[in-house]
Formats: sequence, C-alpha cells, structure tokens
Amino acid sequence: MRKMPLIICLVLAILGISTRISAQSLSPSSFLRIAFVSDRNGSSMAYATTLDGTNVQKILADDRQTNFVSCSPDGKSILTDAGGKEIDQTDVLSLVTTPIFSALPTLYGDPSWSPEGNRIAFNWITNNSSEIYIGNKDGTNITRLTNSPGSDRFPNWSADGTKIVFASERNNSPGIFTINVNGTNETRLTSNTFLDTFPAWSIDGTKIAFTRYTSSSADIYLMNSDGTNLTRVTGPNNGINWGADWSPDGTKIAFTSSRDGNPEVYVMNPDGSGQTRITNNPSTDEAACWLRPINTRPNTGKGLRVQYFHN
Repeated sequence: MRKMPLIICLVLAILGISTRISAQSLSPSSFLRIAFVSDRNGSSMAYATTLDGTNVQKILADDRQTNFVSCSPDGKSILTDAGGKEIDQTDVLSLVTTPIFSALPTLYGDPSWSPEGNRIAFNWITNNSSEIYIGNKDGTNITRLTNSPGSDRFPNWSADGTKIVFASERNNSPGIFTINVNGTNETRLTSNTFLDTFPAWSIDGTKIAFTRYTSSSADIYLMNSDGTNLTRVTGPNNGINWGADWSPDGTKIAFTSSRDGNPEVYVMNPDGSGQTRITNNPSTDEAACWLRPINTRPNTGKGLRVQYFHN
C-alpha cells in the first residue's frame, strides 16, 4: 500500500460489512494474494503474487506506472496514482483501468478505499499545501477534510467508515491524527521529532498500525485507536521496516523491509511474530496490499483457460 517517501530514502540512505472480503469465505490469509509496486522492469508498476512468492503477475496494462497501490475492500480492484498525475481504478482480472480523479490541476495520490467501497480518500497538493480529501468513486463530491500549513498524507479509513486516520508534519511535530469524515474532531494520536507515517486501521477498528522513523531506523508500531498502548512489532536491528497493511481477516500484516539488503514485501502476525519474506528480487518491491485469490479453469471446447475470483 505505501511507498517510502523520497526524503526518508535519502536521510536513511537510505487495510460484518458486505463489500469487505469475507473472513469466513477466505480465511486463512494464506489463500489471498499480495499486490505491490516494483521497479523490477525499469519503472514503478503494480504486480501481484501469491503468498509463497510465486506466480508474480503485472496487474496494470500498457506499462502504466504508479507510486502507490491500494486494494479495494472486495479484493478485486486496485487504486493507483499514475505517478502522481491522477487516481485510477483497475480491475485486476480484465486489467481495464478507469480514471477517477483525473481533471484536478495539481498532484494527488495516496488513495484509500472506504470500507463499503464507494468512497475514496486521497492526498491533493494545491498551493504548496498537501491536504486530505474524500470523494465518491465516480469522481464526484470531492470534499476537503484537513486544512493545515504542514503536509497531511496517507489517509486510511476506520472500519465503520466514520473516521480517517492520516499522517501530518504540521507545526514541526510529525504525528498520526484522526478526523471525522465530516471534517470535525481532528485529534492528534502521536508525536515524533522525526516522522510517524503510513497509518493503517485494523479491520475490527481497535488498532492502528503505523511506521515510526528515527534518525537511524524505521519500524512498524501498533497502538490502540485512541493512541494508547504503543508497541513496536518489528526490529530492532532488523533493517528499515515500513508501510503496514492489514489482511481482510485481520490475522496478518503485510509490510516492506530492507533487512535483506533491498526493499522486499513481508508478512507477519500482528504481534510481530512469524515475519516471512514474500518477494525476492534485486529491485525495489514495496507498497503492499491484499487481493482476492484468482483461480484458473479450462474453457471447455475452446482450448482456452479462464481466470475467475475464488469465492
């Protein structure tokens, strides 16, 4: 789901609602797939893989580029940012891409689906100010939520769709904030002299995962949704770790780590145990989210094979 900000790369040298994937029908998480962004073919594009790291497939047609990928609640579509030029929706079976927010005059990105799948939160940079907006998935009814002199980015929805968690660098005190989707009750949850970013609300709404950077490290942390009970679940001394995304059943977290020499996608249990590498490529693999599995069957009598979503 999240790419490491360029500034961090330099300094460190360095996811019961009907449209949400059913935990009952798709549990355990090992049946799912991971979408991620990779530059393995020379530019940043979206790919998908099974959890054993095999069957890697490009899931954007025509070599479309993206810095970011966000998986829909039903696991059948992705949102991408066309390198910060627009926000698009792509069906991962047909690879048909539909622009959603493409007429805005300046950069935008960091798209995130609402739990019911009918709204999108995103970041829009206007007048040198990066703010959080929400809009319908057909591109209508765009509404600004934040208004601060700092950079507000990486929105993520609460499980009930009533709140957005986001990262902000306002007032020279970076932290994680929440805000109601009507723009009220903005609340700071964390403070960090360096950077707290990439928040992700758990499926049951009780936890928020996020990435905490220091001058020499980055790790995944969990906290209660009110900011209490802060717990580090990666590290220490285990590379740079960032960009958590919850599996649809809440039993796994996908993230990116440089512990083996370059950024790769990993999966772990929410308590930090069972950390397992998924991708293995000398390029950068990052920004992971969860997709519904795909099966393939013969198309009888036509000598073809048909792909379909596993139910």
